[in-house]
Amino acid sequence: MSNPEDQDRTQQGNPFTLALARMLKDKAARPQDVYRLAVIVQGMLDSMDNPEALETIRFELRALINDISQSTSGGD
Repeated sequence: MSNPEDQDRTQQGNPFTLALARMLKDKAARPQDVYRLAVIVQGMLDSMDNPEALETIRFELRALINDISQSTSGGD
């Protein structure tokens, strides 16, 4: 079983996790968009030396940005 103090330290030391949690809590993004962003960032970190993978990640980020911009603008 994990120690709550360890969990607090992990979150304090991980700004990305805090930002994702804050976006969900504040309803600043849809859960599926936060999940997509987390997957993209993980892929980016795992693929720093793979140009083809980085191009795929760029494509996914552009798609996410487009989806979010359409959902926030009412689909105009």
